[in-house]
Amino acid sequence: MMSYAKGGGGGVQVSSAIACLALGPEALNRSGLDNPATTVRRQHCMIDRFVALYRRWILIVTLLAAWGGCLPFTVDAQPSDSNVVRTTLGLTTVALHDSTLRVTVRNIDITRFPLISVVFDVFDTNNVAVTGIDKSDVIITENGQRQEIIALSTVTSSNRVPVDFVFLIDQTGSMGSKIDAVKQNIEEFTTRLTAKGIDYRLGMIAFDDNVADRHWLTDNLQEFKGWVGALEARGGGDVKENALEALRAATSMNFRSSANRCVVLITDAPYHQYGEHGYGTTNYTTSTMTQLLARYDMRTFCIVSTAIVGYRAIADGTGGQVFDIEKPFAEILNSFISTMTSLNTVTYRTKADLIPDSIRVELKIPNAGITVHKNFAVLEVGRKLVVDNIRFETNQYVIEQGSQASLDYLIRLMKARPSLKLRIEGFTDNMGDHLHNMKLSQARADAVKRYMTLRGIAPARFSTIGYGETRPTASNDTEEGRRLNRRTEFIIVSR
Repeated sequence: MMSYAKGGGGGVQVSSAIACLALGPEALNRSGLDNPATTVRRQHCMIDRFVALYRRWILIVTLLAAWGGCLPFTVDAQPSDSNVVRTTLGLTTVALHDSTLRVTVRNIDITRFPLISVVFDVFDTNNVAVTGIDKSDVIITENGQRQEIIALSTVTSSNRVPVDFVFLIDQTGSMGSKIDAVKQNIEEFTTRLTAKGIDYRLGMIAFDDNVADRHWLTDNLQEFKGWVGALEARGGGDVKENALEALRAATSMNFRSSANRCVVLITDAPYHQYGEHGYGTTNYTTSTMTQLLARYDMRTFCIVSTAIVGYRAIADGTGGQVFDIEKPFAEILNSFISTMTSLNTVTYRTKADLIPDSIRVELKIPNAGITVHKNFAVLEVGRKLVVDNIRFETNQYVIEQGSQASLDYLIRLMKARPSLKLRIEGFTDNMGDHLHNMKLSQARADAVKRYMTLRGIAPARFSTIGYGETRPTASNDTEEGRRLNRRTEFIIVSR
């Protein structure tokens, strides 16, 4: 019998144990080993037998634990390509079977019903967006029924993902250049958001040792630019400012119920916390504020000094990110937009005849063992239905015949939902005279109302307003931007 040597003399001990295990106690007695001369040898043999059994037991436990995934266990064989789906992130490769990935369902797009797009993002542990996901990687169910996925892609301008942004801006003396940078870049910011399919609204809170000013969320870019333009950096009684109270004030903003909530905090100062003494007071700490923001589902992005540890805890605890305020603001803006718009849409055709009141979506990435779900109130007050393919003759308010299918669907929806009321909003680009654009956008909104009332919907269920070119969602400097600005929107005002 061959011996297995492990270290000095180990082979003899294992060989002896194997011999004893093979013979057994009765065999030992029959062989005449049960006498004083062999007692010590027999005891050694039994000890060796016990040691061997113990080692075998340890080996079995280790193998079972590794098999069950309880302990790390390395196998030299490489996994086959059919079992692992990989996606490239710059120079980093992330396996989609990695359960450490963070997958979040952000919203749902019903503007092209019966096509429904579920909006989600995937990040690794370093907050790097995972791209290149294929529709074969994902399973979607709607209200418990598995859906056939038509397409999976990144969000584009054809999507409408509602996001409400609240900017919290420190207005103390040292922030002068940072406030100027916000003023200079905000239009570029909104143009790029629109190009990425973000239906934004903007709000602002200015603060120092106290919450100094608050402006409610608006979709009017010019109004927001006026608020930022009026900011003047001044004062600053001590080193710390009251960012936590500004964050608390942000939780009570007029968010759309259908929108994702995003806070952008811009400051170069540390913040007051509960129990401290100074010019600013608050009842919150880093921990309690993070919990509050998470409860309100408010992602917090901090453009701050990265040396201040507390901001990172707030950002990480709410699914946000930290950006270095000392870097050029254009660079910060680029990184922020990249993070905010690293969104995927998985599109399917629902089996429902009409837009339901609510939808429960479940998204699975089986290879990663990840399942996430979210309930959406679909027909809710404030939700926007954007109908892109309502076309009018140039400088006219006669609806082209190809636009009627979309309007006919809305008529069916309103007949099925007799309490549903809509506000019809008309918009133009900036080509032409301002007064002409205002009249034209109002006339087009009225034409849509007239089309629907002639087909049996009570006029009292509609209101109309024309905004002309005053509320662009994109820059009018390009044809693509002007196309996005020529639109008709339907806002649910009562259900």
